[in-house]
Amino acid sequence: MRAFKVIILISLVSALPGCLLIPGAASEPSPISQAESWGYQLQEASPEEIAAAGFGLIVIDYSRDGTDAGMYSRNEIKAIAAAGTIPIAYISIGEAEDYRFYWKTGWEEDPPAWLGRTNPDWPGNYKVRYWDPAWKEIVHSYLDRIVSQGFFGIYLDIVDAFEYWSDPRN
Repeated sequence: MRAFKVIILISLVSALPGCLLIPGAASEPSPISQAESWGYQLQEASPEEIAAAGFGLIVIDYSRDGTDAGMYSRNEIKAIAAAGTIPIAYISIGEAEDYRFYWKTGWEEDPPAWLGRTNPDWPGNYKVRYWDPAWKEIVHSYLDRIVSQGFFGIYLDIVDAFEYWSDPRN
């Protein structure tokens, strides 16, 4: 059981009031629902520039370049929040990406059971059987990293993966 609160963004920020899962916040509006502007930058986001930009909310990757070496520090995420910007971490739950910490050399030739075909529109991204326990474990380890960094919530990408898997040819 995870003992932390995570705000899950499932849709566009403009639809936030209907999409938030906030334990114990029945009568008070969420700070996220009060954000009047937001930004979305997944590569090479600068914490200093984000803090100075004045967004109410920012969606960024957990890392500057998707790797552990480029991972933002807890202090960098705190600085974004201290500037009045709510930091939200991006995570793809419907595709695996070959530059992430979890990727193993050789999966292209000998893929795990949960790994599907490459996404032709995004080289290096692969459809995943998101219901597979092994993939879920990877997602949980990803969430652990995000929580340890101090992000206020997560932005889930590829939540429509069920459409891909509903086609019997896949």
